[in-house]
Amino acid sequence: MNRFSIASLALSGLILVGCATGTDAFKKQISEQEGTIANLKSQLEEQNRVAMTDLKNQVAARDGSIQDLEAKLAISQKSLDDLAQKVAALQADLDAYMPLQAKVADLQAELAAKDSTIAQYAAGDSKLQDLLKRFDQVQKQLGELQTQLSAREATLKDLRQQAAIKDAMIKDLQDQKLASESQIARLTNDADQAVLRINAFEKQGKDLASRQSELDALKAKLTELQKTNAGLLSDLEAFKTGNTRNQASYLSQIDSLNKDKSALQDQVDTLSRKYNDAIEQPARDLDSRVSEIKKIMADPIGKGNVEIRRYRDVLVISVKDSVLFPPDSARLQSESIAILKALSQVFKLMPDRMVRVEGNTAVAISSAEALRAYPTSWHLGSSRAANVVRYLQEECSVDPRKLVAVSRGEYNPKSDNASEAGKMINRRVEFVMVAKAMYEINQLVPIATGD
Repeated sequence: MNRFSIASLALSGLILVGCATGTDAFKKQISEQEGTIANLKSQLEEQNRVAMTDLKNQVAARDGSIQDLEAKLAISQKSLDDLAQKVAALQADLDAYMPLQAKVADLQAELAAKDSTIAQYAAGDSKLQDLLKRFDQVQKQLGELQTQLSAREATLKDLRQQAAIKDAMIKDLQDQKLASESQIARLTNDADQAVLRINAFEKQGKDLASRQSELDALKAKLTELQKTNAGLLSDLEAFKTGNTRNQASYLSQIDSLNKDKSALQDQVDTLSRKYNDAIEQPARDLDSRVSEIKKIMADPIGKGNVEIRRYRDVLVISVKDSVLFPPDSARLQSESIAILKALSQVFKLMPDRMVRVEGNTAVAISSAEALRAYPTSWHLGSSRAANVVRYLQEECSVDPRKLVAVSRGEYNPKSDNASEAGKMINRRVEFVMVAKAMYEINQLVPIATGD
């Protein structure tokens, strides 16, 4: 074998090795494409437009790979043509070298396998077209679902608006219920106070009725004496011409009767004055006391922190809560000391009066910390009233038997709670001074028993 034959044989071996290597790479690329198609199937529903872009990029990349494969096949075909020429040229030298023919057969089998792979790839492209059609169908279904979702969102919006209207109506009804309950509570309280006042007036009326009966008895006695006196005078005139010995006795009797008449008239006048004083004295006393109270409370009244109101025989002193307590708290602050001490002087001027300390709040408690200490406005109002009563008793020496602590909560408003200014007016402590008899148990027993 010459040197040219050996070189040709070596070149043929290199070409075969190169073809085998290209075939393995092609198989690997085909496997990667199949994996890409499988991934595309699993991502179609989740990646909509992104999946479509990726799919198009992959198709473009695959088209490039096909072109590369076609170029490689052309190169391989050319190499085979060259190889066939060289094989024909070397056939004479390689007749005894059979393995080379076997390798050529294998190479042809591999080329046939490549043709089969290319056919499969073409079939894969058909599947890709099917996937694109399915993707379009899915895209259409997504559009229909989006339309249905928009319709449902519109329906849900309408339902929410209807629910908001119903909630507003429910809130209005609840507010009306609270207002009605508050009005009922006020009317009930006013009725209770009216009953107590009526009982007090009935007691005074009984005393006045007793005095009136005494006055009527004296008037009747005076009338009787006047009749007697008139009769005596008539007898005197009759006897002027008669027995003169009895005239001195008659005159003495007449003088005595006149003295009795004068004494009885004095008693009648005294009882009448007492009767009128018994009716008018409480009003005069309360008027004079109000004047003294205004002098004592002149400074806080001038600053607008205290207001004094009178309802017949009931006196009410209203104090802003801002000068007594911090916001949402029942702790007395330093500014409250001067007002409470002045109030204690007022209470000592009226020993015949009970003092009902009423804690009034606004609609709600704003602080979360305060809500833990005072869950409702009732708790805050009662704590404030109790702390004021305790200070008056312990620090100002006010008789505790005259003090009553009451909470009105948010249910005794003086203004509208819708504004902050209205809430400030409603937050207050009121000192209601009423006749002591209205709080005595023996005045409540006739009410309880129906007497």
